[in-house]
Amino acid sequence: MKVTSIGLSSVVIEFESVDTFEVMTLSQAQREVPFKWVDASDAQQVAIEVNIRDFSVYGSLLLASDAYKLELAVAFEKYKLDEKKLSDEFYVTGAIINAATRGMENNELFFVAYNALSIMPINNHFYGALITLVSYKYLEAPEYRGWVLGVLLDSKRKFDEGVEYCTPNIARWGISSTTAFALALLLNDRVDDAGCVIDSALKRFEPNLNQLSYWNYCQCLILKATILVYSGKNKEAGWKYLAAFDFSRKSINDIYHSRNDWVLGQVSDCHALLGLGELAMKCAVKSLGKIPSESRYSDIKYSGKISFAPVFSRFQSSRSKFKSDFFDAVEKVLSAS
Repeated sequence: MKVTSIGLSSVVIEFESVDTFEVMTLSQAQREVPFKWVDASDAQQVAIEVNIRDFSVYGSLLLASDAYKLELAVAFEKYKLDEKKLSDEFYVTGAIINAATRGMENNELFFVAYNALSIMPINNHFYGALITLVSYKYLEAPEYRGWVLGVLLDSKRKFDEGVEYCTPNIARWGISSTTAFALALLLNDRVDDAGCVIDSALKRFEPNLNQLSYWNYCQCLILKATILVYSGKNKEAGWKYLAAFDFSRKSINDIYHSRNDWVLGQVSDCHALLGLGELAMKCAVKSLGKIPSESRYSDIKYSGKISFAPVFSRFQSSRSKFKSDFFDAVEKVLSAS
């Protein structure tokens, strides 16, 4: 018995031939799980396909008829995290967080991360990492994984509300999960939900505790300001864009420093922050019309068009996959200012 395929939203399991003319059911936790018979790669085997959303790898999965029972859970052992090591930084990082060590294909990573949400404690900072990963994988195939948005919204609310105080790791993954998930929501024009997610992050997480959160936090500020523009609050948005520019500038100074022993590993962060800072300043000029003297900034001029391309630097193809009005509408408003 083995898993022969993990697709964008389903898995295929092959096992020894059974009498498929009998009425068979697939169940987990006394609940029937939908499935369908599919062609197996081996003529001596049979196969079923099950949607990822309909079962968990962390429970019994029983295929049965009146005369036959087969436990399928054993086929998923390699896709399970060790529940005794969920607080082990090195184990979880190597198993699922670090792209170089986890050794999984994209669809496998979505499958593993989605299932791990059900067993990771919500007060573990890696719960935020899982939300980030699942959000990334949703953005890669939204037409197949739209069902996961509801799961993520509930998971993100639980994670944020479970934060008693902010630590460097919680800051990193709380802010990272906010940026990835809020972007997914905005691309679906779920502006109110995205606003709530971002407001929760700005209230709870301290980016100054972790340099690895700078890029994402700057993007959070820009997304917040952009929601304000969408709501017709251009002046308030302008000040928030200025805050994003200032944060990007200070972040680059902090990262691109001789005392940062990982400076070469964070050059990409500096490039991203530079692009986001430039976007923020252009949007501030457009939103405010004139940079107020109290800002202590020069009265910078910009009359060109606005493009939110820097927001999608990690998701180059994502925007084209959505029929979203949000970013198009704000670009149009600001470009016309």
